[in-house]
Amino acid sequence: MSTVFGILQQAGGSIWVYSEPGTGTTFKVYFPRVVKSHDKVTQSHRAGMPSGTETVLMVEDEEPARTLIAVVLKRIGYTPLAARNGTEPLHIFEEHRGPIHLVITDITMPEMSGPDLV
Repeated sequence: MSTVFGILQQAGGSIWVYSEPGTGTTFKVYFPRVVKSHDKVTQSHRAGMPSGTETVLMVEDEEPARTLIAVVLKRIGYTPLAARNGTEPLHIFEEHRGPIHLVITDITMPEMSGPDLV
């Protein structure tokens, strides 16, 4: 919650929370209004994006985040290897032929934490 609050505060937004015991909690998130529309990313913007050919092992228990990270890494040239929990990357590491250049891991996950995995 503190992370969400910090991001909203930096962006000029706010959050409103209402809670009743036995009933539930409502969160309202307010983002600043965008006045100017943004054009699509141009080729010149893409030229400045990082790219590579290395293999990246990423460990994330939330499927939407894991999928997004894999898609972005693949688009910019990396080979992503995805794991869903703390023990799955150990099997990937044993079975993968070739080097794994980087590990990106969530801190809190089922079966093993990110620091314990590393």
